[in-house]
Amino acid sequence: MNRPSFDSRYAFISSAVRALETGLFRSPDIDLLLKTSSSEETLELLVRISPAYSGDAEGFAAVRRFPERHNALFRFLDLYAPRRETELFFRSPHDYNNLKALIRYNIFSPPVEPELSDFGSIDAESLKNIIFEEAYDILPPEMETAAVNAIFMYYENRHPVIIDLVIDAALMEHLTGLAAQSGSPLLSRYMELRADLTNIHTILRAGSTISDPSIIPLLHLPGGTVTSQEVALIRNDSEAIAALLHRMDLPAAAKAVTEYREYPGAVEREIDNALTQFLRQTLYYISSVETVFAYCYAVELEMKILRTVLLGKAAGIDEAAIRRSIPEPFSG
Repeated sequence: MNRPSFDSRYAFISSAVRALETGLFRSPDIDLLLKTSSSEETLELLVRISPAYSGDAEGFAAVRRFPERHNALFRFLDLYAPRRETELFFRSPHDYNNLKALIRYNIFSPPVEPELSDFGSIDAESLKNIIFEEAYDILPPEMETAAVNAIFMYYENRHPVIIDLVIDAALMEHLTGLAAQSGSPLLSRYMELRADLTNIHTILRAGSTISDPSIIPLLHLPGGTVTSQEVALIRNDSEAIAALLHRMDLPAAAKAVTEYREYPGAVEREIDNALTQFLRQTLYYISSVETVFAYCYAVELEMKILRTVLLGKAAGIDEAAIRRSIPEPFSG
């Protein structure tokens, strides 16, 4: 038997991903969920449409995290990811979000410990012990730097948002580095677009509420084409933000910015749509790095959409309002 070549492995992985993509939710499936009359009916229909969610349909505690669907996603990565960077790209946000939650808890001592994700590359309990014992040197170097900088800058300024801003910037820098290490120009361009859109969303949400000149530069994340000077100039000007999005050829996002006060969730929806549209070009790729990455992105987007629908139904939010907040699924 001939040993498979590297090229034949790429073809095999791409074929496996294409087969899995047929099981992703499409817009008609989401429409059916939106038209259900109760959250229980929504859960039942969810499992009928996709048995992949049967392990997470026991109740709404599971819906918040979809643990079984996440576990299946990371098993897929263990099997098919051609490079370690691809898996880290999807695990690292869990690590950095856990880091933020634990640092905030350690500083502010709220009555309830934070609920941590189990899907990072660092065991959540181990990370908790590291932060509580302030043994930051045990962390990976980039996370150690992020933790120390966030704590130092918080005590310098005493503004709680600094913790999130510093660690979010460190995560973006880390993900940009992983994209570069993957050797994929497409993933590097994706990270550039993601950084730009995240910066725009941040200045729209926080730009008018933060006036401290020492904090404003922290609103800018690295890795994109939108400069920190632009962030400072347009942070209070929705028309200027919309004009910037028009220059980026994102008219739907620009329109959402002009309607931000009435429909704040629409901006995040259009940011997701822009990133999804960018990654849909991987449908024509053979290289497994991009196809595996796009599939994992599609599954995470699907979980985000389903979580919004299910929690919206549980809260009694009407169909039209939920629909305004959810992006298009990857499969259209």
